[in-house]
Amino acid sequence: MNLSNDTFDFAIRKRVKTIRRVATRSLALVLVCILAVANIAAGPLWGDSASADVSGFSKESSELTSPVVAATGLVYNGTRQQGYPNDVYPTARYTGNGGNLEEYHSPFYVKYTGINGTEYDPLKTLSAGYQEINDNAPTNAGSYQVVFTVPDDAPFILLPNSLEFSIAKAPALTLSPLSAPMIDAAGYQREFDLASMLNLRSDLGGGPAYSVTTHTANGLTAASIDPKTGTLTLTSKDGAGLSTSDTVTVALTKMGNFEDSTVQVNVGYTAKPDAMIGGIQVATGLVYDGEPQQGYIGTPQATYQVPANTSPNTYDGPFTVTYTGTDADGSTYGPTAQAPTAAGIYRATFALPQNAPCTGQPAVLDFAIDKASLVFHAENASMTAGDAVPKLGYNVSGLQGSDRVTREPLLTVVGDTASAGSCTIAISGAAVDNQACYNVSYASGTLTVSAAPQPEPKLESQPQPQPEPAPEPKPEPAPETKTLASTGDTTLPRLLALSTGLAALIAGASFALSKRPSRQRLHSDPKQK
Repeated sequence: MNLSNDTFDFAIRKRVKTIRRVATRSLALVLVCILAVANIAAGPLWGDSASADVSGFSKESSELTSPVVAATGLVYNGTRQQGYPNDVYPTARYTGNGGNLEEYHSPFYVKYTGINGTEYDPLKTLSAGYQEINDNAPTNAGSYQVVFTVPDDAPFILLPNSLEFSIAKAPALTLSPLSAPMIDAAGYQREFDLASMLNLRSDLGGGPAYSVTTHTANGLTAASIDPKTGTLTLTSKDGAGLSTSDTVTVALTKMGNFEDSTVQVNVGYTAKPDAMIGGIQVATGLVYDGEPQQGYIGTPQATYQVPANTSPNTYDGPFTVTYTGTDADGSTYGPTAQAPTAAGIYRATFALPQNAPCTGQPAVLDFAIDKASLVFHAENASMTAGDAVPKLGYNVSGLQGSDRVTREPLLTVVGDTASAGSCTIAISGAAVDNQACYNVSYASGTLTVSAAPQPEPKLESQPQPQPEPAPEPKPEPAPETKTLASTGDTTLPRLLALSTGLAALIAGASFALSKRPSRQRLHSDPKQK
C-alpha cells in the first residue's frame, strides 16, 4: 500500500519526538547515578556538623568514646574540678556517608548535677576545649554526676552517658593556739569571740559548729561555747593563784570543705586591777509622780588598767545598785535594789559585783524627791436669798499615779444667805493616798446670793357710782272735797291721808340709803363679812 508524502513526514516527526523524550530521561537518570556514586566515594560535602538525615537516610546512634572513666582522688583545693582528666577531650565516633568511621569532637554540651545529698544544679553549657576546665564544674567537696550531649544537628544521636565522681574534704584546718586572760576572782566571767580570734577562711563550705571537748579546772569552774557564734564563756574561781593556768579544747565540725578541726585555748590569771566608777551624775528637780525614780542620769562604767594592755579597759556592768534614805513620812527606806517612789531624801550606791574584772570603791550619789502640789478647789455656787443652801461641790488637781481621795473635804458657807450679797465657801479636811508626798492646799469658792423677787402690788378697788334712786313720786293730794260726814266731822280723814304720805316718804329714803355702800365698808378687811 503506497503512502502519500504528507503521511510519511508526520510519522517521521512523531518518532523523532519519542526518541528525544527517551534520551532526555535516560541522561537525567545517568547524571543522578553519577552524583550518587561520587558522593558515596568522597563523603559528605557539608562537613562533620551537618545533618546525616539526607536523601532519606536516618541518623545512627553512637556512644561517647572519651571520657569513659571519671577522675579519682579529687580533694577540695578551692578550684573547679570537672570530674575527668583535663587532657581528655570529649569524643564520639559515627559512620559517615562513605561507610568510614568518623570522629566527632565538637560541639558538646556538659551538665553537672549534685548526687548523694550534694546540692548542685547549674545550667548546661558548652564543654571546654583540650586541657581546659568546664565553666560550671563544681568546686566544693561532694558527689557529682556529669552528662554529655550533642546539638540536634549533629550527624548522629549520642547515646545516654554519665560519669560520677567525688571531691573529698580537705584535711583539718591548722589553727594556732589562742590566749584567754582571766581574773583570779570568784565567779569572774568573761566572753571570748573565738570566730573573730581564729580569723577563719571564707571557703569552709558551711559551719563550723563549735563545741568544748575538754578543759582543765585549775582556776576554772566552767567553760562553755555558743555552737553557732563561737562565743566562749569562761568562769573562774577564787584562790587559784596567779601562776595557775588552764587549757580549753574547742572542736570545729560540720564544715563542708574541711575535715573536723580543733583549737587550743590557753587560760592565764591575773589579780583584779583597781577601777574608778564614773559615767553617772545626780538627777535634780525630781518631784513625786507615783512612779519609782532612780535618782541619777547616765550609765555607770568602771575604767581600769590591765598591766598587759597599753590602753585602759572598761567594765560596763552590771553594777550592784543599792538605795537607802528617809521617806517624807519619816520612815526609813532600804537598803534595797528598788528605786524609791515616795517623796524623801535618798542615796544610791554603785558597787562592782564579785565577778567583775576589776575592784574599787563604790560610787555614792545623794538625791531628793520633792513633794507634789495638790490643790482642792471649792466650786462656785449661787442661790436666792431665803432659799435653802444648794449642794456644794469641789475639784482636785495634782493627784499622781494611782492615788485617790480617801476622805472628802468639808465644805461650809461663811456669811448671811438670807439677804442678797456673796458668801465664802470654805473647804478643808480632805485626805488622799500617800498624803505625805503632797503639799496640800485649799482654794475657797464664792456663793452668790441673789435678792428674792418682790410680789407685784395689788390695785385697790374703786367704788362704782350707784345711780341715785328716783324719788318716790309724791301723791298728788286729792282735791279737797268738801263733803260733810254723815256725822258731820272731817278731822279724822285728813289725819289718815297725812300719815299715809309720810310713811311713803320714809320708806323711799330708807331704800336709797340701803343701796349705797358706806366708805368704811370699802376699806374694811375683805375677809370680814
